[in-house]
Amino acid sequence: MPQAKLWCIDITGSPSVVNRRIFSVAFIPAQNLESLRDAIRKELKHKAKEIVEDLGKKEESPVVLDLWRLDPSLARGDARFNQETTTTYSDLKGSATLLKTDFAGNLGDIYLDLPDEECLHLLVSLSGSEVAKGPIDFLISELLDIKQGEARQRSADWRDSLGDSTFESRPDVIAKRQRGEDPFQEIPLAILHPVFDSFLYDLHNDDLDIPHLLYPLTREFSSSFPKFKSSFNSNEAKTTFISSLEDLLDCKCITRTTEGAAFDGISLIDDVYPSLIFHRQLVVAGDIMSQVQKVYRKCVRLAVYDSIRRRVALPCFVLVIAGSYISVFGAGNPSFPVVERLMGFELCTKMPSDPGTSIERLARLFTCLRRALKSLKEYYTALPIVIPRLSKRYHPFRNRFLTANGEKVVFEYHSLAILGKLIWLAELPDGTIVVVKFTRSYGAPAHQLLASAGLAPRLYYADNNEGTNGNHYWCMIVMEYIPDAVRLDQFQGTRSDSLRIAEDLQRAVELLHTDGFVFGDLRSTNILVRVSKNQNKVLKFYLVDFDWSGKVGEARYPVGISFTGKIKWPDGVWPRGFITKDHDLHWLRNLSSLYIK
Repeated sequence: MPQAKLWCIDITGSPSVVNRRIFSVAFIPAQNLESLRDAIRKELKHKAKEIVEDLGKKEESPVVLDLWRLDPSLARGDARFNQETTTTYSDLKGSATLLKTDFAGNLGDIYLDLPDEECLHLLVSLSGSEVAKGPIDFLISELLDIKQGEARQRSADWRDSLGDSTFESRPDVIAKRQRGEDPFQEIPLAILHPVFDSFLYDLHNDDLDIPHLLYPLTREFSSSFPKFKSSFNSNEAKTTFISSLEDLLDCKCITRTTEGAAFDGISLIDDVYPSLIFHRQLVVAGDIMSQVQKVYRKCVRLAVYDSIRRRVALPCFVLVIAGSYISVFGAGNPSFPVVERLMGFELCTKMPSDPGTSIERLARLFTCLRRALKSLKEYYTALPIVIPRLSKRYHPFRNRFLTANGEKVVFEYHSLAILGKLIWLAELPDGTIVVVKFTRSYGAPAHQLLASAGLAPRLYYADNNEGTNGNHYWCMIVMEYIPDAVRLDQFQGTRSDSLRIAEDLQRAVELLHTDGFVFGDLRSTNILVRVSKNQNKVLKFYLVDFDWSGKVGEARYPVGISFTGKIKWPDGVWPRGFITKDHDLHWLRNLSSLYIK
């Protein structure tokens, strides 16, 4: 099994001759100091054994080594060393702790955790020898360069494993990478993996069946929480708390991996795959998201995942306790480590005014997480021992739908169409290119009405066609791909073209209103004009983006509608307010005055 590294710096001075001062050995927490010394002796370039004369007989005996722990790991601009003067070997030794030769414990008792980069540093010297003279700055820089090179190679390996060089060569993707941003950071994890989708669906399902056994366990957890909170740093309290979580979530947690990485708690499937990480903070303050990212990044960067993470996104849940509150985050590694908060913070203790409500909410949370962890276990257990190159990790997990005739259609994703939008291009079995979109709600009946009139792209499938989203949190929409199309605000045509667009737009709105529908977001960005390749002739008009569409008296504006930008909304528009026909007509008049010449 791959292991973390313990980087050694040999500081032995004269008279010993050393050909190499930097080397690494495997960090094995269960290893004792003498075994570590044996591993170091094999790496040293000077003699690992010395000749001992006893009663006229010559015998070889292992050289005695002194070891110093340098913790935390070295880093560029390290504050422990002089910033304006040269750092010497003696300076380095002065900031380290000597490991006693009679120490009876293991390495795991010396290094209580692994840093994010999995690198620990140890100083090595022949016992009794002088410390090397002169500056050590270049040696430290060389070591950091080696570590940086390994990190870059690891990053390149991750990106290469995505298997989509065409996508990575796109200018918009390159620009994001150069800014240090992940182009897939904005894709919800619930679209990428079913366990997150199921968790969110259950969490928002009013008919969720909560097992009876969870109510007393939740009540006990809530009643005992103040005691856990006040004494959590004690081993006894931490063990009791972890045991309580294990009962609630039907899983087993450890606080340290075989590699030596320490966590507040972590549950591993088959002792390898992470399913749950428990993270505790004292208060609900500061940048909690950054802390959760840090703990998940620490997990997936362990050496045990060096080959696995090239094939598997390593989906995992992070349970966060902050002060008296609890929340759940999702985590995955589609291209780089990504975390996403899946819910708000719930109070762990009882509310005197309504104790039943807090218990009900906690029991619901634990039910959803318990079910999701069971699904995650099934997912990891089903993985083959030798993991092949799987489908691209940043593509949605849903790749099939049923037609109106009950026929199952399996499609293949090509690429993410627009960065920052949940829209992919895909291919049907017959070679037809389609658009696959994910949204929280969609006016499929309104779309179908206009599609039948040739005023919207053909609708192949929509989750809520029959009033259901197929037990998924995100709705999937599959529609016709329109090549050679531009948005209305990007189109430059003749007066004849403008008049034709105006007629089609008027007809689309009239059709919707006649059937009792409203559109809601009738802006130029949601109108496509298909033109000939030389853009001299209009071929077709299409209305797209029916996310807000619905029946009059039912369709509402989203809560997150923005009033801070340049958009001038009609009078009477507000978050969760009803969408009216007058609002559609307002946009129709604006479009006619702006674009119809």
